[in-house]
Amino acid sequence: MRYYIFKQGPVYLVKILITFTLAMVFSVQFRFIMKNITHLNVKSVEILGNNIVDEKSIEYLSKITRLKNMFKIDIGKSKSLIETHPFIKAVGISVKNFVVSITVVEREPYVFLQTDKKLIVLDKEGYVLDDNNLMTDFDLPILTGIEEKIEYELGEKITNIEVVNGLKWFLVIPMDFWSQVSEINIADTKKITIFTMDGIQIYVDYVKTLSKKFEILYNKLLELKEKKYHIEYFDLRFGDDLIYFEKKGGN
Repeated sequence: MRYYIFKQGPVYLVKILITFTLAMVFSVQFRFIMKNITHLNVKSVEILGNNIVDEKSIEYLSKITRLKNMFKIDIGKSKSLIETHPFIKAVGISVKNFVVSITVVEREPYVFLQTDKKLIVLDKEGYVLDDNNLMTDFDLPILTGIEEKIEYELGEKITNIEVVNGLKWFLVIPMDFWSQVSEINIADTKKITIFTMDGIQIYVDYVKTLSKKFEILYNKLLELKEKKYHIEYFDLRFGDDLIYFEKKGGN
C-alpha cells in the first residue's frame, strides 16, 4: 500500500499543477472579459459633501468617470488621490447599481497667516489649505506678528510653535464675537493685540482666561456703543478689571 501511494504521488502533483494553471488562465481570461463588457461600466458619478472644492476637480482626482469599467476601478487608490487635495480631509467611496458615490469631508478655511511674502490660509488645526490668494478670496481674520521664516507644504500641518500658539487665541474667542475680529498680533507675548473690525484694540496676555473675560468685554462693549462712546482700546491683562481708553473727540 505504501509503495502504491509513493508511485502515484507524482501523478497527483501533476494533476494539481495542471488544475492550478488552468484556474489561473481562466481567472485572467475572465477578468479580461469582464473589463471589456460595456454593461459593467459606471452609469454615473455623484459627488457629495463638497462646498468648497468643485465636483470636476474631485472627479478628475479620483480617475473615476462615467462609462469606465467597474473592474478597472481601484477604490483605495482613488481615495488616496482625492485626499491629496489640500481642502480634502477625508473621503468615502461607495458603489450601488453601477453608480459611484464619492463623499468628501472638507477642511474649512479658518484664518490667514501673514508671512514675509504670502498670506497662507489655515484651517483650525493648522493645515495649509492655500498660499496663492488675495484677502478678498476669503472673509477671514489674520494672524500676524510671527517674524521667523515658516516652513510649510500645501495640505500639511504647520508645527511651528508660534503658529500653534497663535491659533489658540482664535480658538478661545466666543462665536458671538468672532465676526468682530479682524486680526490678532502675537509679536509681544505680554501684550497680545486683538484688532476688531471697527478699529478697537484689545490687549490680552493669558489665553486660558480669555473666554471668561470676553463675556465681560462683550457686555461692556454693547453698553458703551449704546452710549455712543468711541473706544480706542480695552486692556484685559489685569485680573478681572476691564480698562478702556476713549478716543479723543469721543462723547
